[in-house]
Amino acid sequence: ARDAIQKLVQDRKIEALEKAPIDGYYQAVVGSQLLYVSADGRYVLQGTLYDADAKLDLTAARLARVNVAKLDAYPESKRISFKPTSKPKYKVTVFTDIDCGYCRKMHSHIAEYNERGIQVDYLFFPRSGPGTPSFAKAVSVWCAKDRQSAFTAAKAGSDPAPLQCDNPVSEEYKLGIDVGVDGTPTVFAPDGS
Repeated sequence: ARDAIQKLVQDRKIEALEKAPIDGYYQAVVGSQLLYVSADGRYVLQGTLYDADAKLDLTAARLARVNVAKLDAYPESKRISFKPTSKPKYKVTVFTDIDCGYCRKMHSHIAEYNERGIQVDYLFFPRSGPGTPSFAKAVSVWCAKDRQSAFTAAKAGSDPAPLQCDNPVSEEYKLGIDVGVDGTPTVFAPDGS
């Protein structure tokens, strides 16, 4: 089964391979995808596996567990966090783009989220990719002395002063791709959903 999947995904890493909930099949985690392969390697399925009796999307549930591990492994020190004044009741991870209108709208409510006990950890996902103005703005926000203020100002439409420093923007962009982000804002709950 592993050889059949490796041929299919070529140089991408198989992160996990385990028995699938279907007899005679294995499931493989490859990046943000879950592939199902017959034990003999002949058949490979890609898509949603749904348990009709339990009314449960088994593919989404498995990928959520993978995403939890990836997001939990990402250091707090590389996030721009907006925390409540008391201990957070709930924490979300948000992939965001400085130039995304819906992201700006979401961030305009940050004080309300914090008042309700919700910690919001932002990771950058400039939708236009590396080497673009949105990417440069994300780097500038990260390199600012006061990241939270620079972030909030940028979300309000103010272009940050161009700055360069060691930053995690490329790493966060790659992590976003790895956990299946395809638009912004993408919000992950603590369970990876």
